[in-house]
Amino acid sequence: MKFKYLMTIPLGYLFLSYARDFSLIIFRYNIPTPLDNIIYVCLDILVVFFFVFLYNKYILKEQLSDIYVCRPAPRLKWVAAAILLSTIVLCCCLFLTEGTLVKENLSAEETVEVVSTTILSGGVRAAVTEEVIFRGFIFNSLRKMKGPKTAVMVSSILFAVMHLVNINIFSIYNVISLLIAISIIGCAFALIVLETGSIWSGVAFHAIYNILSGDMDILHVSTNQMFPAVWSYTPVKEYRWITGIIGSDDIETGFPAMAGFIIVIIATLYSIKKKKRQVAR
Repeated sequence: MKFKYLMTIPLGYLFLSYARDFSLIIFRYNIPTPLDNIIYVCLDILVVFFFVFLYNKYILKEQLSDIYVCRPAPRLKWVAAAILLSTIVLCCCLFLTEGTLVKENLSAEETVEVVSTTILSGGVRAAVTEEVIFRGFIFNSLRKMKGPKTAVMVSSILFAVMHLVNINIFSIYNVISLLIAISIIGCAFALIVLETGSIWSGVAFHAIYNILSGDMDILHVSTNQMFPAVWSYTPVKEYRWITGIIGSDDIETGFPAMAGFIIVIIATLYSIKKKKRQVAR
């Protein structure tokens, strides 16, 4: 049985990769925006759910509820925390650095495409598929094998490893910074799952943070503006401790984001311990 649980790790990466590549086929057809983005996101999510469901039901003999794909719906406190944290991180980038804020000259059609891509693909798709795999599919297997503490740590590191594709891996500083930062985020999301008993608060937090924090294309913060955004903010120099790894779209490696997610971890641990004390009474 341990082998079946252990296999969720390579299969999780495989499911994410295959679902994304398969769903991109939709862009070969002349489907108007944002319908093409809607179909792409729905298809990606459905393919991930399909593979996870099959492995869970027929190999692990478990239900989707066992991997936290269940009620409750996203809790208001975590939605509010996501909005607050992402806004603070973005404000730190804008007001603690010197740079140029520009509204790009996009047509109405281009604006719709950029906004829909940010919200649907960068927000909803990434949050749902990654939370299902890392805080559901893989996390549950690690918890069954080694317990919740190990599951939180290992699933968070695995989540960070996936993000190495975003950076120059030949820079030791970049690799270490990203692994630490994204592991902290993964730890926060995993603890939210333990606190709520469901992945959906983590999904909401993940999606909102992705959309609002400055990594995506509604307002994009980077010294290397390589793609269209509605608004772009370009710092005049490296502010590595604030905006994160330069040119990588990983604001999470900056101090404001890491500090914010550490506070989320502390708050979640406190909430979990408080619930345990109440149950023990």
